[in-house]
Amino acid sequence: MREYLAKIDWNNTLKNKTATECWNILKSEIDCVVDKFVPLKKQGKRSKKKHLSKEAIRKIKYKQMMWKTYRHTGSEEDYSIYKEALNQATAETRNSKRSYEHKIAFNIKHDSKSFMRMFEVNRKFRIRSVL
Repeated sequence: MREYLAKIDWNNTLKNKTATECWNILKSEIDCVVDKFVPLKKQGKRSKKKHLSKEAIRKIKYKQMMWKTYRHTGSEEDYSIYKEALNQATAETRNSKRSYEHKIAFNIKHDSKSFMRMFEVNRKFRIRSVL
């Protein structure tokens, strides 16, 4: 970027121009350089929650859709539909997590790393290091 800006002959470019014109030229050159050399931030890939089944994800999406419907209309009927979807999504999420943990616990002999990872994540009390 520095080299690109250093190659521009600023004396001839800004000669016999007003302060406003000089500022506009400088600003446009900087914008051009930024567009050319500064990369756009890439969206980070969200990690999929392993314990959620397809059915749980489907019910969560349905719950979100019902929430939008309720917020748009504001009717009590839509709210009751949303609450039912919320309860179903919560129940399915809990069942899905429970079955995932059950599967990992039964598969501990073959895949102990997954069990230990789940254990570390779900541990409530952590011992701080002495040092």
